[in-house]
Formats: sequence, structure tokens, C-alpha cells
Amino acid sequence: MKIATILGAIFVFATANPIAALASRISTCTWEALDHNLRDNIVSGYGSSMGTGAAILTAHDPEIMAALAECAGRNDIPSLWAQGAIGSFAIQAGMAQALAQHPGIDRATLDRQWAQAPDAARNCFLANSAKIFGANGPSCPDTKAILWFVENLNIPITLNVNSSAGKIPIFYNAKAQNDWAEAIIDHFISNE
Repeated sequence: MKIATILGAIFVFATANPIAALASRISTCTWEALDHNLRDNIVSGYGSSMGTGAAILTAHDPEIMAALAECAGRNDIPSLWAQGAIGSFAIQAGMAQALAQHPGIDRATLDRQWAQAPDAARNCFLANSAKIFGANGPSCPDTKAILWFVENLNIPITLNVNSSAGKIPIFYNAKAQNDWAEAIIDHFISNE
């Protein structure tokens, strides 16, 4: 019941403020607290497949939870939220590395695009990524709205999901998932 209340409050927050402009404070702290080799292993795992990345996260859950507890100042954050935060953080890192092959596209550019995107484009990612937390995100009446990111970054649109155009939605879905995870964890910490 407590988790449902938190998710309800986060839904109100996310729909009232679709950007949910959180700085990934807890994710950044947790990520930086992990051993460099583990971080590389997680990013590499997600580079192979989402299942491989998730398996690595699960295998290292005790280390991730310990780092998160240190960063959050408490040790009762649910593992699903931690994995949602750190997994999405790692996916963003890997996709940003892959997209850096394009001149002018670095992590700061990708983050800036998120902040500047029309609500319709951002909301589609927020709606989709909310599902992992059992929440209902904002509505996404036009799924083609996400093409704004690809077009605005001047990436050729192709049907090949392994192309740069295919990596853009993966990055922004992970970005939205991280916003949800950060908001849920932050709400949990500040309301206990």
C-alpha cells in the first residue's frame, strides 16, 4: 500500500512537471561508488543485450544496494528501484558512448535535448518507462512524437534498430526510467 501511495504521488509529480528535471543525484553517487571494473562490466553487458546487463546488475545487487544505501543515507530502498536507477544510468552511459561517433553528439547534448524536447516527445518515453515501476505515466497520444529527438540530432532515420537512430530511443527511454527511479527514491527518502 505504501509503494502504491508513493507511485501515485510520483505520477502526479510527473504529469504536473513532465520534465521531472532531476539531476540523477542518487544514481550518480551510487554509480561513482561502484568499482570502475564493475561499471565497465555493467555497461558492456547492456551493450550486448538488455538481459545480459540486467543479469550483471542482479549478480551484483549486494554491492549496488550497499552503494545506494550509502548515497541515500538509508538501507531500505527496494532493489527494483535501485536496479531501475542504476540499470538506466548504465544504459544511458553506453548509448551515449555509441552515439559519440556523430560529431556534436555527446552526453551533454543528449541531456540538453531531453530538457528542450516538446512535452509530447518526452511524455512518450515517460509513459513507457513508468511501467517498470508499476506506475501509469503521462499519456502518449502520438507515438511518432519521439522522432523529434532523432530529427533534432540530425540522425538519419532507418528501420535498423542497431543504427544510431535505434540507439536514440533506447537512450531516452533509459533517461525517462532514471527520472522515474530518482523521483520515486527521492520521494521515499524525503517522506519517511
